[in-house]
Amino acid sequence: MAAPQNRSVKQEAGAERRKFPRHVVDCQAAVFPVSGAVQLQGTLSDLSMGGCLVVANQRYTAGILVRVEVQFQLQGIVFRIVGVVVGTRGAKSFAVRFLDLPTRRRDQLAEVLAEAAARTPAETAGEPSANAASSEG
Repeated sequence: MAAPQNRSVKQEAGAERRKFPRHVVDCQAAVFPVSGAVQLQGTLSDLSMGGCLVVANQRYTAGILVRVEVQFQLQGIVFRIVGVVVGTRGAKSFAVRFLDLPTRRRDQLAEVLAEAAARTPAETAGEPSANAASSEG
């Protein structure tokens, strides 16, 4: 019976190590490897000031420490953020840590995340339809 308790402690310790709280989101995303490899389409499943989790439409095979640009739209704002893949979560999911976020973008992301934290999951799920205007960015 000690194993479930240890597992719980590890999960809590992992949450405490995070610098930024994660927010559940559901929006379309495009991931462009900086190397020029083929772009991936998918969905952001969670988002924070420090990074995001992408669930790709196809298998992710590029590995970790790959520099990428993640493009997504939330609440009418198009974001294009450079990051690095820091881990995979199964065949189609991977985590991206954001790099060098400019102050203006950081402020916009903080505002969007604050609004997302106050919204219900049903309201957040309505965001992907706004992605049609992605030519704004």
